[in-house]
Amino acid sequence: MIAQLPEIPEHEQLTDDPELIKQRLNEWREVLRNLDFPVPIKFEDEWARYGLLYVFFTSVRKGEKVKLKSIQREIVLQNLVGAICDEITKNASTATVKQLDGAYVRIKLIKNDKSYGHMYSLLESMKKRFSIKEYQIKKSSLEQVFNSFATEEGYAILNRRLTLSGSIVTN
Repeated sequence: MIAQLPEIPEHEQLTDDPELIKQRLNEWREVLRNLDFPVPIKFEDEWARYGLLYVFFTSVRKGEKVKLKSIQREIVLQNLVGAICDEITKNASTATVKQLDGAYVRIKLIKNDKSYGHMYSLLESMKKRFSIKEYQIKKSSLEQVFNSFATEEGYAILNRRLTLSGSIVTN
């Protein structure tokens, strides 16, 4: 299930008003909370500290305008990826984001002792609920393990944010 957030009024499409952005973030949080969908984002923390919304925050601080629709898309994507990681962690082993490029997400499982059959069954059951188009499962080669250290720091920020914010938004 992909969360649907309300349309953004035409006069608010581009803004440099941090108060308007915070107001919309709180409204979107309520919409997501009222859906039967996990909400791993704590918007107050995300806006205030270095998270994936930091790029938008930095632009506003420089006096630049940001597209509210882009912020909205980022929130839905983060929410979906967080929910997928939570589901895999709950049913298999700890899942962390290794790569996030638009609609492509690569998730690493830490100390996974589940069989390939179990993992395929789990992912098939998640496919419709989380709008997963396709997936693949494979063991990492030794070369991939060494190469992953080069890009690991960039995704460590995302994983820290997902870990710090937990599964459900609380006040």
